[in-house]
Amino acid sequence: MQDDQSSEFQEEQKDSNTAEESVRRAQKKKFPIWIVFVAVAVVLIGLLVTPVWDSLYTLVAGNETGIAQLRVESPDSTVFVYIDNELIGETQDGMLLISDVTAEVHAIRLEREASLQGFYEPLERELTFMEGTEVEIEWLAGPTAESSEGVLKYFRQRPAAETALRVFFIVYPDTAKVEMDGNNIDPDTLSIEIDDVFRHDIVVSKDGFEAKAFTIDAGLFGSVDNADLVVEVYLYQSPVELFTDSNES
Repeated sequence: MQDDQSSEFQEEQKDSNTAEESVRRAQKKKFPIWIVFVAVAVVLIGLLVTPVWDSLYTLVAGNETGIAQLRVESPDSTVFVYIDNELIGETQDGMLLISDVTAEVHAIRLEREASLQGFYEPLERELTFMEGTEVEIEWLAGPTAESSEGVLKYFRQRPAAETALRVFFIVYPDTAKVEMDGNNIDPDTLSIEIDDVFRHDIVVSKDGFEAKAFTIDAGLFGSVDNADLVVEVYLYQSPVELFTDSNES
């Protein structure tokens, strides 16, 4: 008799536990999970708008302003490249590519390697790096600015009133002739409207100077919709040949 009562009690206890477990499961199913997502979103938004969180994010992630790149080519010489007075690297086999330059204004200095310090004239320029574009510098330094030569290519903000892409040339000497794809560029404006910056042949020449021939080919780091291309060309002045009586004879 006692065994029957004990067995009956255990069955009732088991049924009770099963019923409680079913209730708990039902309560869990009824809990709206979307409330959790809303609560998390509210907390995150609150953190983002607080100055403390902003300071912590800047400290951890940095203050990125977009990325541009710098390509330096130095035929027949090794050049040390400085950005904002910090040595970034030197050209190897005539080239150095720096692909993570922040898109802002930077002071650029190129110093040609020499056994005698200060023998070659450094190139020092302040250039604006636009996001998604490349600044390209081909430079061969001489002892003076007049005996140096090179080409600088970079982009600059286009005036709001303009919509077409233009190439602007800055040449030294300023009376040098500029040709693109075999056609003369207007010497008064030294600019031309083009459809794109992919593969155009340029020749800059002047009597008494060595002509400079190169191509415009922006490639992957090409252009942005609101920018024009600027090309600066520095011609090397040929040495003046001195004639003497011995030359004439």
